[in-house]
Amino acid sequence: MKKKKKIIIVFASIFAAVLSLYIIFVIIIHVMSLTPSGAVKVRILKDYHPIIALKSKPYYDEVETSYLRKTMYSISERYESPDNTFPVTMFSVKKHNGKYIAYDEPEPG
Repeated sequence: MKKKKKIIIVFASIFAAVLSLYIIFVIIIHVMSLTPSGAVKVRILKDYHPIIALKSKPYYDEVETSYLRKTMYSISERYESPDNTFPVTMFSVKKHNGKYIAYDEPEPG
Protein backbone atom coordinates (compact mmCIF):
# COMPACT_ATOMS: atom_id res chain seq x y z
CA MET A 1 0.00 0.00 0.00
CA LYS A 2 2.86 2.41 0.82
CA LYS A 3 4.47 1.73 -2.56
CA LYS A 4 1.21 2.59 -4.34
CA LYS A 5 1.00 5.93 -2.46
CA LYS A 6 4.58 6.75 -3.39
CA ILE A 7 3.86 6.06 -7.05
CA ILE A 8 0.79 8.30 -6.92
CA ILE A 9 2.78 11.07 -5.22
CA VAL A 10 5.59 10.82 -7.80
CA PHE A 11 3.08 10.85 -10.66
CA ALA A 12 1.27 13.86 -9.15
CA SER A 13 4.58 15.70 -8.71
CA ILE A 14 5.61 15.08 -12.31
CA PHE A 15 2.18 16.13 -13.55
CA ALA A 16 2.34 19.34 -11.48
CA ALA A 17 5.81 20.15 -12.82
CA VAL A 18 4.78 19.60 -16.44
CA LEU A 19 1.61 21.64 -15.95
CA SER A 20 3.61 24.46 -14.36
CA LEU A 21 6.06 24.51 -17.28
CA TYR A 22 3.19 24.60 -19.75
CA ILE A 23 1.54 27.52 -17.92
CA ILE A 24 4.85 29.42 -17.84
CA PHE A 25 5.33 28.76 -21.58
CA VAL A 26 1.81 30.06 -22.36
CA ILE A 27 2.43 33.21 -20.30
CA ILE A 28 5.76 33.85 -22.05
CA ILE A 29 4.13 33.41 -25.47
CA HIS A 30 1.36 35.84 -24.48
CA VAL A 31 3.82 38.45 -23.20
CA MET A 32 5.95 38.12 -26.34
CA SER A 33 2.87 38.84 -28.46
CA LEU A 34 2.51 42.30 -26.93
CA THR A 35 5.06 43.70 -29.42
CA PRO A 36 5.25 43.21 -33.20
CA SER A 37 8.80 41.83 -33.11
CA GLY A 38 7.79 39.45 -30.31
CA ALA A 39 4.85 38.27 -32.42
CA VAL A 40 7.28 37.49 -35.25
CA LYS A 41 9.39 35.39 -32.88
CA VAL A 42 6.25 33.55 -31.72
CA ARG A 43 5.36 32.84 -35.37
CA ILE A 44 8.85 31.44 -35.99
CA LEU A 45 8.46 29.21 -32.90
CA LYS A 46 5.10 27.99 -34.19
CA ASP A 47 6.79 27.13 -37.48
CA TYR A 48 9.14 24.80 -35.52
CA HIS A 49 12.33 26.87 -35.80
CA PRO A 50 13.28 27.64 -32.17
CA ILE A 51 16.96 28.39 -32.88
CA ILE A 52 16.08 30.96 -35.54
CA ALA A 53 13.46 32.44 -33.19
CA LEU A 54 16.08 32.92 -30.48
CA LYS A 55 18.72 34.37 -32.82
CA SER A 56 16.49 36.56 -34.99
CA LYS A 57 16.12 40.30 -34.62
CA PRO A 58 12.91 41.20 -36.48
CA TYR A 59 12.87 44.73 -37.86
CA TYR A 60 10.17 46.97 -39.33
CA ASP A 61 10.53 46.92 -43.12
CA GLU A 62 9.49 50.35 -44.41
CA VAL A 63 10.03 49.51 -48.08
CA GLU A 64 7.87 46.37 -48.04
CA THR A 65 5.26 48.08 -45.86
CA SER A 66 4.80 50.87 -48.40
CA TYR A 67 4.93 48.45 -51.36
CA LEU A 68 2.45 45.90 -49.95
CA ARG A 69 0.41 48.39 -47.87
CA LYS A 70 0.62 46.08 -44.84
CA THR A 71 2.69 46.30 -41.68
CA MET A 72 5.70 44.18 -42.58
CA TYR A 73 8.55 42.88 -40.46
CA SER A 74 11.59 41.03 -41.80
CA ILE A 75 14.36 38.82 -40.47
CA SER A 76 17.82 38.33 -41.94
CA GLU A 77 17.88 34.52 -41.75
CA ARG A 78 15.50 32.59 -43.97
CA TYR A 79 13.75 29.29 -43.33
CA GLU A 80 11.25 27.16 -45.23
CA SER A 81 7.54 27.63 -44.61
CA PRO A 82 5.83 24.80 -42.69
CA ASP A 83 4.45 23.34 -45.92
CA ASN A 84 7.77 23.87 -47.79
CA THR A 85 6.19 26.06 -50.46
CA PHE A 86 8.28 29.22 -49.99
CA PRO A 87 11.24 30.59 -48.02
CA VAL A 88 10.20 32.83 -45.13
CA THR A 89 11.93 36.13 -44.37
CA MET A 90 8.93 38.47 -44.16
CA PHE A 91 5.89 38.64 -41.91
CA SER A 92 2.75 40.72 -41.99
CA VAL A 93 1.79 41.81 -38.47
CA LYS A 94 -1.72 42.67 -37.33
CA LYS A 95 -3.05 43.75 -33.95
CA HIS A 96 -5.99 41.74 -32.63
CA ASN A 97 -7.55 42.17 -29.17
CA GLY A 98 -4.52 43.99 -27.77
CA LYS A 99 -1.88 41.55 -28.99
CA TYR A 100 0.02 41.23 -32.22
CA ILE A 101 -0.19 38.27 -34.58
CA ALA A 102 2.40 37.64 -37.31
CA TYR A 103 1.72 35.77 -40.53
CA ASP A 104 4.33 34.27 -42.92
CA GLU A 105 4.47 36.13 -46.20
CA PRO A 106 6.04 34.91 -49.44
CA GLU A 107 8.45 37.35 -51.02
CA PRO A 108 6.80 39.51 -53.68
CA GLY A 109 7.93 39.34 -57.23
